[in-house]
Amino acid sequence: MDHAYDGITEYDNPLPGWWKAIFIGTIVFAALYGIYYHLGGPGRSELQEYDAEMAAFYEAQAKSGKAVKVSEEMIAMLGKSADALERIKGVYTAKCVQCHGAQGEGGIGPNLTDRFWIHGGKPLEIWKTINEGVPAKGMLAWGKQLKPDEVATLAAYVLSLQGTKPPNAKAPEGKEL
Repeated sequence: MDHAYDGITEYDNPLPGWWKAIFIGTIVFAALYGIYYHLGGPGRSELQEYDAEMAAFYEAQAKSGKAVKVSEEMIAMLGKSADALERIKGVYTAKCVQCHGAQGEGGIGPNLTDRFWIHGGKPLEIWKTINEGVPAKGMLAWGKQLKPDEVATLAAYVLSLQGTKPPNAKAPEGKEL
């Protein structure tokens, strides 16, 4: 009560109990929420919830006969979407770089940047190669591991690599387009 400044006396009035209870309650709620959803508590994270909902959606589509129909137009449209190509780049990095190189230059797998294709270089042929794989040459069928829209976007990404001239590109293989 001794504190006075410019003639103003400061009082130490405590906050009301109900206000303190709400404040402490929000802190406790935030901590429990964070543990439950973000630190591996018994609840699923938002990403896990989204993946589960999308898996259920694709399963329902497949059962109803309304599965995603991939067409050349769809792949071309995805190829024009910089956002879609940027999102799928992470999938390419995780799944394809080991064989096709970071810039599509080839390595174990063929060069994806030239005009020569072993299994066809049209959008649907590329989609089919990614989706069904080439077991005889060691390429997995990514359609079993990726969502249908991811496979189509990956085909668009491979097409976007066409004409780039990466260093140390593998020699052409297959037939020219």
